[in-house]
Amino acid sequence: VSGLAYKAYVVNGFDASKFGPSDDGFRSVRQKGSKAKFNQPAGVVALNYVGQPGLIAGASAYFGNSDQSGANSILTGIYEGHVAATWKGLSVRALGAYSTIANADDLNAALGFTAPTDTVASAMFGYYGEVGYDVMNLLDDATIKLTPFIRFSHLDTQADVPAGKQANDARGRKIVDAGVAIQPIGQLTFKADYQFTSFDDGSDDNRLNLGVGFIF
Repeated sequence: VSGLAYKAYVVNGFDASKFGPSDDGFRSVRQKGSKAKFNQPAGVVALNYVGQPGLIAGASAYFGNSDQSGANSILTGIYEGHVAATWKGLSVRALGAYSTIANADDLNAALGFTAPTDTVASAMFGYYGEVGYDVMNLLDDATIKLTPFIRFSHLDTQADVPAGKQANDARGRKIVDAGVAIQPIGQLTFKADYQFTSFDDGSDDNRLNLGVGFIF
């Protein structure tokens, strides 16, 4: 179909045995390189609309059993939608994701998580929206990009937990990033932003972030 790009993959699934009692998302259960187990593969599908210059919009999904031993049915799904658009100097992007872990109560029991606050989440979510403007676009002969931006994010890696368990409020947070990106050439970007994070337990964490990106 004109303007549509789609892909499908079969990949190794997560290894749910690596979940810790207070994990923040899926980081610890990702498998790595030659150590990856392929007993329970997962499927990934992605669809994007790219038929309009300056616009990309699409969605993707991941689904598979995260118990590599096969003893439990820990079906894990991750679903996301995204859009990014540029027009002259303006750039706008947004992304939202939602994940589910079936039978998280059985997984808690298998991992020995007996304390009320020790739990694998049964649902997680996150989304963000960002707006930026390249002020150098106002100059006809500009050779660099200078883009102030602001981003709002909201995520909760314990949005829902099994019955009898207590979610950790520190896993829910709202984040505002305000900063600037400098792109002297197309393959090189310097970025600085100040980040304001407000956690659902009432605590805060504010910090300065500095970064550099290079495309080989």
